Amino acid sequence: MKSSRFSLVCAVSLSVIAAVGLSGCAGAVIGAGATVGSAAVDERGVVGSATDVRIRSEINTGWAKIDTFGFTNVGLLIRGGRVVLTGTVDSADRYRQAVDVVKGIKGVTDIYVHVRVAESGVVAFASDASTVAEMRKKIFFDKSIVSLNYDLDVSDSTLYILGIAQDEGEHQRVLAQARTISGLRQIVDYIITKDQYQKSLHTGGGQAAPQASQPTEASPAEPAVPDAPMPLQPASPPVRSAPVEVQPL
Repeated sequence: MKSSRFSLVCAVSLSVIAAVGLSGCAGAVIGAGATVGSAAVDERGVVGSATDVRIRSEINTGWAKIDTFGFTNVGLLIRGGRVVLTGTVDSADRYRQAVDVVKGIKGVTDIYVHVRVAESGVVAFASDASTVAEMRKKIFFDKSIVSLNYDLDVSDSTLYILGIAQDEGEHQRVLAQARTISGLRQIVDYIITKDQYQKSLHTGGGQAAPQASQPTEASPAEPAVPDAPMPLQPASPPVRSAPVEVQPL
């Protein structure tokens, strides 16, 4: 990630970081987008958390080998082997390369692609980073939500939530908090419950390269960007796919 973009995330998120007692911008992911994650021990356990850290490192290394700055606008969410890609790239070739690298990483079970071929400005990035900080603050101070179990990203006024809820009640509370944020066009929900996550660990399989998938949007999609790649087909690997829903605001 370019140092200027990393500094921007730190600046926008400073008030939330101070409020929740985190140090610096250690939670900001490498790769891009207005993404905030947590390295703390959570429902994945120590081994699961370490696996996700390795996956992130290998993805970023793979992207850097192709082009040091070619994927700096791609947001990367990872939790329990599930990967969500967001943001923008400047060509259809970069789109395919971004996905191909992820498909080749051991331990990745599902890939959900929301990458667009488009230009991305600093103003839009700053706005998205501010929205992530607002959502992170909301779930942190909601004592009925274990906020460390969620990773967030905002791209083009769309909030993406990847996480593991204690139960369906917590799942719905997270979505309720998201709906209070102004300026969002839609919310894309990749939350599974703790029981669903535990069951996925015992289903076996997952040895073949995962397919990339993209949920169906509930609202009309924006006009296609010229030369944008076609959406990838729904995933077919293990029973690890999260129930995906685009939430109404």
